[in-house]
Amino acid sequence: PLFLSLSTHAADMPAATSMFRNPYLYLYSFGSFSNGLFISLRGPLIPELARRVHVESGALGTFLGLGGISGGAFSIPVGLLLDRVDPHAVFVAGVILRAVSVGAIGLCS
Repeated sequence: PLFLSLSTHAADMPAATSMFRNPYLYLYSFGSFSNGLFISLRGPLIPELARRVHVESGALGTFLGLGGISGGAFSIPVGLLLDRVDPHAVFVAGVILRAVSVGAIGLCS
């Protein structure tokens, strides 16, 4: 089978294993995981968040929608920034900003 012939080449093994030594791979994986976790937890958390900020659950959907729109709007400036500075630094800053913003959700009162 094709998958056996691809996986038995010894010359391909060092390149594949060196990929897992890249620290940015783990940072990207953490960023993707935390983003997916945040998105999947928003639905069950909406009633509690609405109660804490004293708004109706439907109104909170508008705020979350604005968050999605702002993500789309900021993708162009961040893309232009990536052309001028180190992409790894921008990614690290984005992961830190995401962690701080998700951590700040608990401070809503």
